[in-house]
Amino acid sequence: LSLFWKKKKTDPEMFTLETENERNFFRVFPAEDKPMAFEVGPAEDEPTIHDLIEKRVWVIDISASGLSFKNRGFREKKSYPITFNLPGHSTTISTALEIISISEDDICHSRFKGLAEETSDKIHEYVLERQKKIIRTEKG
Repeated sequence: LSLFWKKKKTDPEMFTLETENERNFFRVFPAEDKPMAFEVGPAEDEPTIHDLIEKRVWVIDISASGLSFKNRGFREKKSYPITFNLPGHSTTISTALEIISISEDDICHSRFKGLAEETSDKIHEYVLERQKKIIRTEKG
């Protein structure tokens, strides 16, 4: 009789999440009463395209790594300078936004480029605040 047991090896696949989501960050939708938009400048290598793009673009969702929004003349694999304010925060964020893909339903999926750590922290904070509010609302 043995008083000890052998510890089973853990399955390395035990916590794997299969998803089609290309973002590795939780995304949130801006509150309906506090919509979020960004202002866009011309693409780095196509200054004339700015005339084709609506200058104010409404955000569908945001994560710490990027945004999604309805396509208004953007092109895949291009980067655009953007400026935006996080709802409830007074800081203006200026960064580049790279269009990763445009879906069949004409939604742009993008990522922030060259964010300073302090700016990234502010976006994380906003996303966390929204997550908490969404969870509280769902719990009723």
